[in-house]
Amino acid sequence: MSKRINSRLIRYELNGIIKNWYVPFFGLAFPTGLAFLIGKYALQKIPPAVLPEVRLTLVMSQLIIITLSIFLLGHGLVYAMETEKNIPIRLELFGFHQIAMIKARAIAQLIIFCFCVSVFLTATGLGLDLPLPTTGGLIGILTYTMVTGLISFILAHAIALIIGKFSATYAVLMCIYFAFMIAGGGMGIPFDDMPAFIRIIAEQTPFPFFYTHFADIWQGKVVSAAPAIQGLLVYAAITFLILLFALRKRKLRSV
Repeated sequence: MSKRINSRLIRYELNGIIKNWYVPFFGLAFPTGLAFLIGKYALQKIPPAVLPEVRLTLVMSQLIIITLSIFLLGHGLVYAMETEKNIPIRLELFGFHQIAMIKARAIAQLIIFCFCVSVFLTATGLGLDLPLPTTGGLIGILTYTMVTGLISFILAHAIALIIGKFSATYAVLMCIYFAFMIAGGGMGIPFDDMPAFIRIIAEQTPFPFFYTHFADIWQGKVVSAAPAIQGLLVYAAITFLILLFALRKRKLRSV
């Protein structure tokens, strides 16, 4: 049984993601609609001189919704449901190794993510009159967002392995989703207005920097990358530890 991936596996995963209404809706339709709703109507009292900057910050913060919806919830919930129904084991009987399937899903989700982000940024850029990004700024934002997404993908996979039940996995992942949304200032509470102890905890994840750094990076301004990289590394380290625990627990189950 090969662990290598092929185009057939990727097409299978792409088809599954597209058919799952959750990812297209919360990964594209919802953040786009929310950005237009807030950017067009809720910000009418903002002085015109700073309105483009405020709209840009709003759009950058919506990238948290896209990233978490596709990678964290999109994979974690589907994998938990598949595991509960023993689908990965059944597919192994047809020669599809679980590692190959996970790799194919990660690639498929990256493809969907790139599509959703491209449509989202194009639509909001034209509809909200956002300033054009610099090439380096756009590449930096996309790279940071995709790395954050892949770490979230691994975290979702580990949690689904540990819990093993769809309903409980759903509850845990939704709690994590909203916690990260709050940490990134995406729930109506600006990051700078949060209590100091919450900001300290939130800065150990990548998500506050979507709100605090991305607008400046988009415009090519010089920002300190150290806090953002630190948040990414801490998030990756915690995820790795959770994954090790999940793999150990699965090994003990099989003994």
